[in-house]
Amino acid sequence: MRSAGLAPSPLGQAGVGGAPVLGASTFDGLAVPAGSSAAEELQKATGAKVVKAFNTTFAATLGEGAVAGQTLDVLIAGDDEAATQAVVDFAAAAGLNPVVVGPQRRAQQLEQTGFLHILLSANDQLPAYQWNSALKVVPAA
Repeated sequence: MRSAGLAPSPLGQAGVGGAPVLGASTFDGLAVPAGSSAAEELQKATGAKVVKAFNTTFAATLGEGAVAGQTLDVLIAGDDEAATQAVVDFAAAAGLNPVVVGPQRRAQQLEQTGFLHILLSANDQLPAYQWNSALKVVPAA
């Protein structure tokens, strides 16, 4: 099985859907059917066990694994327990903080969140967020 990024998946039969599919002509929304996500559409089209992850973290920050001293959160959504656990284990082994947000249908919210993060980074009036920022969920003490 190949992941959404078209590279062989290190997770066997689990495909990991990363970046959101943007409307390239206008850059003002996601290019998926209303009420769905790219991860859900990929799973329907291929029958693969797709897990949504890594779409709320930028590639530039993954190498470091942290932003401003804060370990990166990897928000994860998936229906298949074993496939989701494989992604959790993969993220944890990389020194990241895996956070399972729920079933595959939560990929819709993850893709919207990733899109918002992209918009913040693409905004020249917000130089502190220029592709080197991260989203962090801070749990209560």
